[in-house]
Amino acid sequence: MSIQDILAFLYYIVNPVIMLWLTRLLFGPYKKLSFPTIFMVGYIVLIYLQAFSIYQHEIRNVHYIISVICIPYIVLFVVGFGLPVLGHSFRDIECSFGKVSMTYRDVVFTNITPLLSVLFVLLPFVFVFDKGASGIAFFFLIDNPGQSTETMFLRIGGLTSNINPILSVAYAYNRALGYPVYIAFITTLLVRKRISVSHYLAVILAGALFSLFTAAKAPLAVILLCAGLSFYMSNRGKLSTPVIVLGVGGMLVPAFIYPLLFGLHGSAAVQSAFENLIRRVTWVPSQTSAVYFDAFTNYFPHLCGASNRFVSLVVGTDYINVASFIYDNYYNATIPGGLVNASYFATFYADWGMPGVFLGTLAVCACLIWLQIFFDRWNTDAVGIAVRATISVALMYIFMSNLYSVLLGRGLLSLPLLLVVLNRLPLRQMITRFFPPTTTRSTPEGCHAGS
Repeated sequence: MSIQDILAFLYYIVNPVIMLWLTRLLFGPYKKLSFPTIFMVGYIVLIYLQAFSIYQHEIRNVHYIISVICIPYIVLFVVGFGLPVLGHSFRDIECSFGKVSMTYRDVVFTNITPLLSVLFVLLPFVFVFDKGASGIAFFFLIDNPGQSTETMFLRIGGLTSNINPILSVAYAYNRALGYPVYIAFITTLLVRKRISVSHYLAVILAGALFSLFTAAKAPLAVILLCAGLSFYMSNRGKLSTPVIVLGVGGMLVPAFIYPLLFGLHGSAAVQSAFENLIRRVTWVPSQTSAVYFDAFTNYFPHLCGASNRFVSLVVGTDYINVASFIYDNYYNATIPGGLVNASYFATFYADWGMPGVFLGTLAVCACLIWLQIFFDRWNTDAVGIAVRATISVALMYIFMSNLYSVLLGRGLLSLPLLLVVLNRLPLRQMITRFFPPTTTRSTPEGCHAGS
């Protein structure tokens, strides 16, 4: 065997086995879906698998491959020792997962789901009325398959309302967080037989349509994966047909937008969907991260915090949207508003170099520790399960986007903080004043009135 073969064997076989074994040892069974476990598995699939090939054949950046190899071990060490130091072992993770309770808050929220569901079902129709058929990317793509550049123009401005800026905010946040959280919530209600199947399907179809209208693949995948995870968690970690259907559908259905973008039909369309799905999941996140390392090693100076608006104010520099900066200056592309997003550690490298990779990974470790302890000690009601399912999917976004936007825009930090606020509010008194529980939906026996 040549040195190259030995290195490939160590990289692709030995090292992943060691990482997965340590993950199982430190954080318990994979099926318990601890946040460190989700991070490690996601990292291996989205970043690690293709990184060595990218380093060998495309971008030979030593900082990049060192970062890729070291990051999982930093996470294993810091989180693996941080949780026990804070009195939280993998036994706590095992015991907390699968506990399903019903709180008074769930009962109250169940009573207002008809109103909320009507609003979510109406939103796609409002969007069509607002934008018009000619302004919706998906309709244009159906009429003009293969016109990917024109579709991209429509996608970039696809959530901007022609009626009111408030609707633009509603479109953006409901696509990113509203539909995923709400569908995850009503999934738990469906499992507990609190809503009808037709009610559930109407909402999930509305969410799927709203995502498709902008010809965006990721939002539809997020909705279906959140629903699948919510089914899984509500069933105490048991695989079932809905979990499998939603999980597979969450990956496959959005992939069939690719053949439309390329104007393909028949078997070529199916082949393109599968090939681009695998490429998007296992190659693109790692390759764009390598691009950031190459750009800020060989072409541009480090941004020194300019990639974040708040940090740029603190350090006294002008804000730079790094995803747009790479698109415009590294690729010299011409579509206005185009972006090249990359992983959290690539963005930190763009700001601060290798110290940024290390400090950014420590920040992620702190998030993983806090999230694990927070949700293991939280009441596992329908709201808690919905938020945990959504955050579990959002955690994958840190391999495709900067940490700042994932913490707030994707709910990694903002949703748990919202739960904290809800827990502090006297919701029982406030909500029941306007939405008193009906006698047919009274608190079940054994239900506690906690958050």
